[in-house]
Amino acid sequence: DKTPEGGAPILVGNVRASQVQAQTGQDNAWVPEPQGNALQFDGTDDCVKLCNDKLATTGDLTMEAWVNVGVGDGKDPHDSMCIIDYHRSEDSRCTLGLSRGAGGSGDDETLYKVSAGVWKQAVQTKNATVSPGEWTHLAAVYNATNALQLDGRGYVDCGNDATLDMTEAMTVEAWVTVAATPPKEPQVILSKWRAVAEEQSWRLYIDTDGKPCFETLDHNRRVTRVKSSEPLEAGRAYHLAGVFAASPKEEVALTLNGTSDYVRIPNDDAINFGKDDDFTVAAWIKPAPEQQDTAHSANSIIEKWSGRGSYPYAIRYLNQADTVDRGRLWAARSDRKISASVRSEKRLDDGA
Repeated sequence: DKTPEGGAPILVGNVRASQVQAQTGQDNAWVPEPQGNALQFDGTDDCVKLCNDKLATTGDLTMEAWVNVGVGDGKDPHDSMCIIDYHRSEDSRCTLGLSRGAGGSGDDETLYKVSAGVWKQAVQTKNATVSPGEWTHLAAVYNATNALQLDGRGYVDCGNDATLDMTEAMTVEAWVTVAATPPKEPQVILSKWRAVAEEQSWRLYIDTDGKPCFETLDHNRRVTRVKSSEPLEAGRAYHLAGVFAASPKEEVALTLNGTSDYVRIPNDDAINFGKDDDFTVAAWIKPAPEQQDTAHSANSIIEKWSGRGSYPYAIRYLNQADTVDRGRLWAARSDRKISASVRSEKRLDDGA
């Protein structure tokens, strides 16, 4: 992420001049540009070291920092520089840093690549992404507990529970990262597969050409298969979803025209979330490209916006009144004190 003009932090400490101690905590808001404190590094041997006794070592960790590589200060920094160092134990260490123009031929020596690593392992961005003199937000996520490594042998067996039969419309989804080479045999990710006549089965898998597939088997032993047109890129995280529509109707999505047709989520303890809770709101929709109500530039799709009680949220469609972002989605959360919103990169005004 790049900062807008005027969004630079205030320089409050120079680690070359003295040893600096700072108390860190949890911010109560996420802002799109850095505000407040900054430390100056000379790019040689100084970095922010995180204290073991101040951080819970649950396994999962996110490191982030706003950085600005100096230009023309008379220094000759190393090709690799550490920004954040978290040394948990003798065999457990996480780092976030920069590498100057390292890579193949043609790399610009004035640009920097982002590097992150754990003990004896490291990854680096493919393209140079950090330019001197610009504030850039860096982040590295170390996930040690929430991922399953399938490696061509294991998969998630969803059992034979009747609630997972294909009697109603169903979506099967998972976050996956594929290996460097396509599997020699289909790599199953999620499966409820019992190939007998009286049972209904399905599976989500990666085929031998690297393309994701969703396959179903009905009571009559008929196999229905859908397959992606593009293979997955190795090392990249993807959200895969297989959708089974049991209804014979052609329309299985919400058709929204911008008047009063939207989903309103009530206040209920079962679906109320606190401001520190993670949750997902999802729906298949088909918004009309030309919305009927353009009094406001955003038409509701899903709303839980009571203005009181639990943490509210909203997903809205930007109609033709928004000449810049028409066709995109806008999502927001708020608890009176803080709010955050995001707009989709892709447009949905093609009628799909």
